[in-house]
Amino acid sequence: MKKKIKLGFIVLLIFSLFAMPLTGCSSKDQTKDSSTDNNETVDVAKGILPQKYKGTTINVITTPQIDALIPEFEEATGIKVNSITADYSGTHDKLALDFSTKKGDIDGFKYAYQWYGELIGSQDGVLALDELAKKPGFPELALDDYVPAALDTYGKYNGKLIGLPIIGDVELLVYNKKMFAQAGIKEPPKTWGELVEIGKKLTIDTDGDGVIDQYGFGLMGGRGPQAAGTFTNLFYSHGGTVGYFDQAMKAQFNTPAGTKALSLMAKDLKAIAPPDSNTWDHAEMVNAFSQGRVAMGLIWPGGANESVNPSKSKVASDVGFALSPNNSSLLGGWAMGINKYSKNPEATYLFFSWLTHPLTQVKYAQAGGTPARESTLNNEELVKIYPWFPAIAENLAVSKPFSKLPESEEIIRYMTEAANDAVSGQKTPETAAQELNDRTDKLMKDHGYYK
Repeated sequence: MKKKIKLGFIVLLIFSLFAMPLTGCSSKDQTKDSSTDNNETVDVAKGILPQKYKGTTINVITTPQIDALIPEFEEATGIKVNSITADYSGTHDKLALDFSTKKGDIDGFKYAYQWYGELIGSQDGVLALDELAKKPGFPELALDDYVPAALDTYGKYNGKLIGLPIIGDVELLVYNKKMFAQAGIKEPPKTWGELVEIGKKLTIDTDGDGVIDQYGFGLMGGRGPQAAGTFTNLFYSHGGTVGYFDQAMKAQFNTPAGTKALSLMAKDLKAIAPPDSNTWDHAEMVNAFSQGRVAMGLIWPGGANESVNPSKSKVASDVGFALSPNNSSLLGGWAMGINKYSKNPEATYLFFSWLTHPLTQVKYAQAGGTPARESTLNNEELVKIYPWFPAIAENLAVSKPFSKLPESEEIIRYMTEAANDAVSGQKTPETAAQELNDRTDKLMKDHGYYK
């Protein structure tokens, strides 16, 4: 089967930047750690970690939130962590190059689950962690503390543990509680039909000048990645096949779920969204909500942080978070993986098992990270600061992922273009859905899935 490397092009995450000290952890934070072969104690709570890898340098593609924790790990272990900065596309390209050369210059990395089929299935460059997890001398992984959907999607591939979840990203419904109250609306919508009806009530002229200045929904319908995300959320919400294909690997975009999703975007949601929403991606939606221009929208956790930040948001005290309509949400997120060709796999694993430990994850959340652990998301002290954490856990529990096929990036681009064509009125939802289906089927045929 022919596999092609596709350039990554979407950024699903916007990270928050502030941090503050916290105390208190849930019962799931208290995990029993192992001892090393030379009887060195591992006690994450006391900052005691093995010294057997002292003097080792590991190269890791990280995030700013991870970087904030590196000094503590280096002091505890004597391991030097060389942080490599790269965005979504840059990370994808660095991994593709390193795996193809098999040099192992990058020891560990953050990576998106959409790349699994390509970087794991095709290039076989990610080290399975099952054997390392059995060895003594490392912090316990406490896998049962992860939200199951996150662990299954981020951490596993073909039955093997290949990554440790680090970013529990999922689309949330954000809404303006004050606008709801003023309109006599008591709770956020539970279905997309309810959302459209509420959105109509909240699309109004607030100052009496004859021009609408408050809209019911912030639609991400531009020629950017979030149009594909919104489409996927709606597609799954209306019964679309998870992963987009039937058992014969035929695309399902021209089904009722696909045409309904595009119709909702192009007609119902566009009617209650600002006129320029056919150019919007995530940043535009977050800004419009934070400035009080829209009453509802789909938002990622990074944007949620901005919406409640008084220095950036005019509606900071009026923000509510809820389950995405139709009891379905889109899963984003990242895991930490180890290069199969790394010369320092155990030192890298020590770093990752410590980084993703329940106790360390509290500090990671303080640094602005979005955790995937239930104990962290439900930590009472953290929830006081990050009120969207319970909504993350709720949405993660019902979330569904993008495809993990090697062709995933190309398919996401096709969806983006189809959604924008429909929202901008260049094509009817039915035509856009059919063309999306035809393009995807041709891609799969060209890649040898069928004749």
